[in-house]
Parts: sequence; structure tokens; C-alpha cells
Amino acid sequence: MNTVQTSIRAYLDEHEYLAYRISGVSMLPMLRQEKDLVTLRRYDGKGLKKYDVAMYDRGGPRRYVLHRVVEVGDGSYTFLGDNCITKERNISESAIVAVLDSFTREGKQISVNDPKYRIYVRVHCALFPVRRLYKKVRARAARVPALRKVWNLIHGRR
Repeated sequence: MNTVQTSIRAYLDEHEYLAYRISGVSMLPMLRQEKDLVTLRRYDGKGLKKYDVAMYDRGGPRRYVLHRVVEVGDGSYTFLGDNCITKERNISESAIVAVLDSFTREGKQISVNDPKYRIYVRVHCALFPVRRLYKKVRARAARVPALRKVWNLIHGRR
């Protein structure tokens, strides 16, 4: 068990906020790996809303995940990373550890309450079907040599 990850919940038990640089690409383009600093607020247990970004404990080696709520159920949530196409369903209330409060990019802090951020979230989530289709077509094209050549030509690669 990774003591750094294990200590996230323990740290938040003692402190209200945690700031750290994320690793992973599942929240691109909003959060950039090893570049953007996120500030998380300890989860107060009062429920999440659609579009909140929360850290939850999924267990296993990559135990803590920071993804966006895309559906709110009765006592559970469905999460999706901004750069993902597969939803993670039935995440229980007890698995929620923290909620994104803000992030800092190139020295500028962006609150989740900022109107520009809120517009970005709505547009980005509305475009999910288009992103999903694009990623599926790209993945299939990469498996077929002739299609891979066409795909590379379209995107200016040789």
C-alpha cells in the first residue's frame, strides 16, 4: 500500500484543504499532469452536484482518483475523467474523500465558482458524445494499417 496515497485521507481528516500537483492525464485538458496545482477541500458529506470534480477512493494500487461527477444517483455517483470515454458508475458516498475547490495554472488561481470555469464545464460535458466518437474512430483507425495511413495524412503526419 502506498503511504503517500494512504496519507491523503489522513491528512484531510486533520486539515480542511490539500494542495498538490496531479499525476495522470484523465482530466486533460482542464488539469495538466505535473503542471497544475489543485486545491482540494475535505468532503463534508453533504452530497455532490453534477459537474463537481471530486477525489474518491476506488481501492487498488491507483487508489485515489480525481474525476468529474456526470450523474447523481440515490446514494451513489457516476464519474468520468475529462479525457476519458468510460464512465465509472456506482461510486458510493463513503468513497468520496475531497472536492476540487480551485486549481492554479501558470500562477493564476481558478475557482470552481468562476463563471468562465462554469461555462467551460458545461460546454466540455455537452461535447462528450463527439469526443467519445472521435476517440473510438481514432482507436479503430490505428488498428487497420490502411486507415492509419489515411488518418496520419489527414492529421499532417507521414
